[in-house]
Amino acid sequence: MIYKIILVYLSLQIIIFIHELGHFLFARYFKYIVTDINIGFGKILYAKPCNKFKLNIRLLPLGGFIRIEGLGDKDRWSNAILTYLGGIWFNLLFAFICMLIVFNIGITSPKPILVNKKNETLLIVNVNGKSVYSQIDLNNIILNAFIKNRGIEISFSNGIKKTIQTDQFEDLLNNKWLKQNGLTIWEPTITPEILNSNYPALKNNDKILTINGIRIKNNHTFKKIIEYNPNQPLKANIERNNKIKTIDLKPRGEIKYGMLTFGYLDVTLKKQSYPQGITVIQSYHLLSSIKMSCIFIIEKLSIQFIIIGKLLTGKLTLDMLTGPIGIYSALYQSINYGLVGFLYTISLLSIAIAVINLIPIPPTDGFHILIKSTETIMCAKFSKRYLILFQNLFLILIFLIIVNVTLNDIHKNLKAFQAEVKKYEVQY
Repeated sequence: MIYKIILVYLSLQIIIFIHELGHFLFARYFKYIVTDINIGFGKILYAKPCNKFKLNIRLLPLGGFIRIEGLGDKDRWSNAILTYLGGIWFNLLFAFICMLIVFNIGITSPKPILVNKKNETLLIVNVNGKSVYSQIDLNNIILNAFIKNRGIEISFSNGIKKTIQTDQFEDLLNNKWLKQNGLTIWEPTITPEILNSNYPALKNNDKILTINGIRIKNNHTFKKIIEYNPNQPLKANIERNNKIKTIDLKPRGEIKYGMLTFGYLDVTLKKQSYPQGITVIQSYHLLSSIKMSCIFIIEKLSIQFIIIGKLLTGKLTLDMLTGPIGIYSALYQSINYGLVGFLYTISLLSIAIAVINLIPIPPTDGFHILIKSTETIMCAKFSKRYLILFQNLFLILIFLIIVNVTLNDIHKNLKAFQAEVKKYEVQY
């Protein structure tokens, strides 16, 4: 767990470093003087002179910034604008490189299979006229449909077609739109098998069939039932040496996060994977990877600008945004999906930082571009005193927005956690 937290922190720092590196290289190219490079924000804890600039380690180890002497003052408009844009371009370049690796290695995803109320499996072959090969394809098309205020028409392999409206963002994220239409995402049924056991009632190679009458479909189901039933007596049906036996289990309670108690059994399960033929690997050679990476960047940029437009017009609200906790959670979870999942998430975050810095509000690069362009057109300078005051007011507003979004993140995570506990908690 600790290594994941460190990896998440370093990943966020690398994205910000790439952004500042873009500013730095453009500044040096246009002969600006970089006075200091800052790691973190707040009070300076450590300062070290390095060649022609000073390296500062600051109190809050989140992000960083550089100071460039004379940028935006009496310099050429083009030089200043390109230097401001340098960080944005480097973020997009970094996202492009990440996706180039992802598309070259290949994205592994289950086929888009749904299950209806009759427990029939339905393979999706086409959505809104586009062929669908994987669950990732399906998710991308549905997200685009929502962003563009369109319904989706799903065509199944048996010839059946179904039209679904996805106008509620929350319903889209938690798959409620599927439940409302009598559908669920298919998941494999692979009986959990014990690889190694230090729990007396369980032996190596035991297969877990049911717990308190609940069918154990896979490793995930078994782990969740154990986690959410600490210190509770459970009856398990297992298969041992081709015979069915009933045994008693009692997960030991362990306190995590300083306050929550989770169940634990000292056993290791055999690794499970999707059955053969259920997953697809979408990989591309170098030229196709370059093309797909470009399409990915353009598509994600357009989606984010549409989202910003919906926020400004009130069609989306702030509680639908993800804050620091959501970003950390997404990065943390992506590690479980290997290098491809991790790089995919990193590229999305890098694009998001590029887009945020294009918005012309303090203290983004977009704001500095707007001020420099306005001053150039008007042949006049804004008062630095009023600009600083304006920026400080916006920083307070941004801080309040971040606090609001963070509180929403906590609320959403708590709701999701409560729903998951309710799903796997055994009733007595």
